Amino acid sequence: MDELLVLALLEAMGRSGPWHDVMKVMKAAFHAGWGLCRRGMKGLSLAFYTWRHGPLSKDLYRVLDSLVEAGLAKKRIVLSRSLFSGRWRAPAYAISTKGSQVLQGCQELLAEGANAEIVRDVIAAAEHVGPMDPIEARDESHRMQVPDCSRAGDLVAIGELAKGTDLITLADLDEAPVCFSVTDDWFETLEMMLSPEYEPGGMRRASQKSYEELFAGM
Repeated sequence: MDELLVLALLEAMGRSGPWHDVMKVMKAAFHAGWGLCRRGMKGLSLAFYTWRHGPLSKDLYRVLDSLVEAGLAKKRIVLSRSLFSGRWRAPAYAISTKGSQVLQGCQELLAEGANAEIVRDVIAAAEHVGPMDPIEARDESHRMQVPDCSRAGDLVAIGELAKGTDLITLADLDEAPVCFSVTDDWFETLEMMLSPEYEPGGMRRASQKSYEELFAGM
């Protein structure tokens, strides 16, 4: 589920340029996850907490690494600017051709029931953050108002919270009454399509062969 939705996030961000450094991807994922969580919907299962550059999720790094390993996304190092260190080398990500083909093959799943609403929120967050400079995205997240746990009913800017303060926890997500839904059949299909071994062109070529051609010699 996380891999598929982060893939949709990268594709939508790609409409404002192919490559986006990890700070922007992080903020787009948080923007999507926070909105869904506040509305009682579970799409991305990513825990976030506050850190130096705004909301951070170690889970997102895991998902991005998995997408790159499977050839669904591309990664490169770019020279990005930071108010703290002038210029710094940061990982940047883009959806690959294979990733776009996999998303296209999952359109039926992405359009089912509550899934469609969740995907719309993910795409809206990506299109909002995509055109931003990385520092713009970070600063906007610092200004974002969230409930202040120390004062019931009050709001506080994320940038004012102590580092390590939980923003979205897995417990919050597990309690969501509406979740992205994947049937058993779709789960098996996704397991294949999101694997490093899956090759869309090869599957199409194989589908054009007869049964005898596919299994000759077995």
